[in-house]
Amino acid sequence: EFFLPNDIRLCEAFDRPFAHLHASARQHFSDWADIPNLGLQCVIDDAVLPETHEVLPIGPQLVELLPDFKRIREKTSLMLYGFWDEARIDAALAELSPGGLSLDIRVMDPDAIRERYLSA
Repeated sequence: EFFLPNDIRLCEAFDRPFAHLHASARQHFSDWADIPNLGLQCVIDDAVLPETHEVLPIGPQLVELLPDFKRIREKTSLMLYGFWDEARIDAALAELSPGGLSLDIRVMDPDAIRERYLSA
């Protein structure tokens, strides 16, 4: 009621704006996806422990967010960002249409990811 009309007006001033948001802001996904020229970049938050390099989830994770992301992809482009493993990559590739989708991911073992996905 208060912010969306201003968000729409602001987006109309640019050719292809993107909104940067975090998965914990999912209550805004559908409203922002309705802005015709607005693309969304969503961070799926994790914490990486410095001592062990263990990746711990913070907030909603990919599998829980896939229905939201599918709805977004029906309307606009989507960039996903975060620390990913093979299970997340496989789930995103299986469930989300690749056109208009960007996976900007960080991985703990880049060589294993290259071997699996780029050598095929």
